Amino acid sequence: MQKEISSILEYNPLTGIIFNKSTGNFLSLLEDGWVCFKSPITQKQTKMKMNKLCFSLGYSEDVEKNQKVIHKNLDETDFRLNNLACLDPDDYKIYKEALKNLQGGIKLTPHPKDIGAYRLSWFSGGIKKTRLVEDIVVAKRLETRLKLKYSKILSRYTVSD
Repeated sequence: MQKEISSILEYNPLTGIIFNKSTGNFLSLLEDGWVCFKSPITQKQTKMKMNKLCFSLGYSEDVEKNQKVIHKNLDETDFRLNNLACLDPDDYKIYKEALKNLQGGIKLTPHPKDIGAYRLSWFSGGIKKTRLVEDIVVAKRLETRLKLKYSKILSRYTVSD
């Protein structure tokens, strides 16, 4: 499939822009990162995720259905080749869990009935876990440990500019 697509489309890995070779038009994003293009040979309309298309054209290899392409700098509109990485399903699950926890999944809240207690919640293995802690200092320390743990996991898959 990649060879057929590369005969139709041209990808600039430095800018992340794809254009149609026959028309010279740039591909524009649809909702949620999808693009559509038509093969001039078969006249068949194809819809594909832009990040998978860029990765496939940039590395000249097909991305399997179960693999996911992520943006290393977490900017979903940056399609430069050095910003894209392909993950297998297990790594993608770990990546998504770490991202979910660091984007508000780790929560420290006061217990609704016990005035001196705090409830620490986070996601682990796709399940929301909760721990009741009696001391704020201990609770803050556990929250910091969890944030550090998931930051280390996320830093394996991401880069900062």
